[in-house]
Amino acid sequence: MSFSSDEYNELLNLVFDIVQAKAGEPLTESNEWQNHAQVLSGKFFKHMLSARHLYEGDRFFSSSGFDLEYVDYSSVSAIVRAALENYLALH
Repeated sequence: MSFSSDEYNELLNLVFDIVQAKAGEPLTESNEWQNHAQVLSGKFFKHMLSARHLYEGDRFFSSSGFDLEYVDYSSVSAIVRAALENYLALH
């Protein structure tokens, strides 16, 4: 699955809905843990967006005419690992 696929965009929308599900509700002593869960889930969502952005790649043009199109897979891997760690901490 590519990061630009409809399935990935649908997943992003579902995660966004989950992150926002409790937004605006008051916190009480019995549900104050939800504040931490919302922060972690927001970080997870942002990591997913960053991974998609990095996976789309970039292009470098030098003044001497060199043209390089690239995807920084090591950065994508680091962001995906951070997202997974965030998910595990949340779960």
